[in-house]
Amino acid sequence: MTTHVSRCHRRSSSSRRRGAALVEAAMVLPVVLIFLFGIFEYGRFVMTMQVLTNAAREGARYAQIHTQPVTVDGTTSGNTDAEVLSVVNRALGGQ
Repeated sequence: MTTHVSRCHRRSSSSRRRGAALVEAAMVLPVVLIFLFGIFEYGRFVMTMQVLTNAAREGARYAQIHTQPVTVDGTTSGNTDAEVLSVVNRALGGQ
């Protein structure tokens, strides 16, 4: 009779441990996921800022270098707003 009681006691203790682990996981998992997604979003933010900075730098560089209009085969290129904007958009790469 004693063995039967100890077996029942072991089963309930084991199921209690599994239940406690499940509750702990249910409480910790959302916090970990939110933290993980926060890291991903911050990384995406930094990447976007870097792309925008590089595009602005390329536009400023183009505007600084191409101050005088140049005519090649009847096509005039120079430092117009549309051309600088075109350089910036090309540097953005669809962002």
